[in-house]
Amino acid sequence: MSEKVINENVLRLTGSFNLPFTLKNAHDYKLLIEGTINGVNEKPNFDGTFDLIHKFKPIMGEIINEEGKTASLKDKTAESVKNRRLLMGAASERGWEEEEFYRQFFGWFRSPEVFDQILEMYEKSR
Repeated sequence: MSEKVINENVLRLTGSFNLPFTLKNAHDYKLLIEGTINGVNEKPNFDGTFDLIHKFKPIMGEIINEEGKTASLKDKTAESVKNRRLLMGAASERGWEEEEFYRQFFGWFRSPEVFDQILEMYEKSR
């Protein structure tokens, strides 16, 4: 059996941002984006090679117009989804079971001792 050969590595952009201003058709813009690879798939070329498709989901970004004006792009992701990703990422990095950690975290979060501390921290920050 022959070894699989990667023909191309492809980056597929998925997701969207809310724009801080209207973009003009047929104008050039520069994007600076941070995100995560949320999937890698093999697409066969039927010649013994395959393309490796990397799906990229943007999280934060900036757009720069032709005059050099920079504006932040607004992530449309719900705060609850961002928090879940944060917790799942922390668990994954440590080799912990993600769902178990997520449930345990919110168990602690809802405990009166922890929740009261959070309320106090918020009150002091105002």
